[in-house]
Amino acid sequence: MKKNARPNKIVNVAGILSADWLTVVDPSHTRLGLGLDVGTTTNQKSNPCVLSLSQKVGHEIRFPLIVRWKSKDPEVAKAIIRAVLDGLKSIGLAVRKLCIDATNERYFAVGVRQAFVGRLPVQLIVSSEKTKYENEEMLWKVFLGNLLVNLIEDGYAALPPAPWIKTDIRSVVTEKGTFSAEVVEDGGHGDVFDGCKLAAFAVEGAGGPAEASAAQRGTYGAVKPTRKLLNPYAGKHERGGRQRAI
Repeated sequence: MKKNARPNKIVNVAGILSADWLTVVDPSHTRLGLGLDVGTTTNQKSNPCVLSLSQKVGHEIRFPLIVRWKSKDPEVAKAIIRAVLDGLKSIGLAVRKLCIDATNERYFAVGVRQAFVGRLPVQLIVSSEKTKYENEEMLWKVFLGNLLVNLIEDGYAALPPAPWIKTDIRSVVTEKGTFSAEVVEDGGHGDVFDGCKLAAFAVEGAGGPAEASAAQRGTYGAVKPTRKLLNPYAGKHERGGRQRAI
């Protein structure tokens, strides 16, 4: 070891991931994605980082693992991602892509991408930049937000029933044509919503235009929406299915 070199930091991932998390991953479906939302400080509160795992099962996208932690240390994120990748490898599965929100923490996101060069494709997404689909431009924030909302409204998103996940997703509302979230008591700021929308894009790898008004204001499932949603995947499969309660 070189003089004054920093030793590798040991992260207790076992204290973050539940011991049985792999039991909810279906090994017969091999299409998986990861989404990482990097926590930033909002209104003097430290909102958390969120890593979400998505799995494509037929028309449905499942989120068998959603991990939340509070740390600005990129080594923690890297250790958790490695543990997830190693766990999936042990049952014969691999992640097709990791999408990271690099809007406010680009240096953090770039460091994570470099750590997985050669092992995992990583896409950095800046929410304030535009993406284009079939000659229509929109902000990444709007596009990805509506991707997740459409999946939920159409009954194609299977989310864990944990109360903190419900609280986070229900904190997201539409405001001035885009998405916004209130900071909740534990410092959450729509981070689960953001992690899941990134994971949905990572596993789907395609999408289309959608309207920001697709999001219900403050809660999902409480009132049946009367507006028409623009589903990016309507041409790929039949719409239908009963809406699932989140």
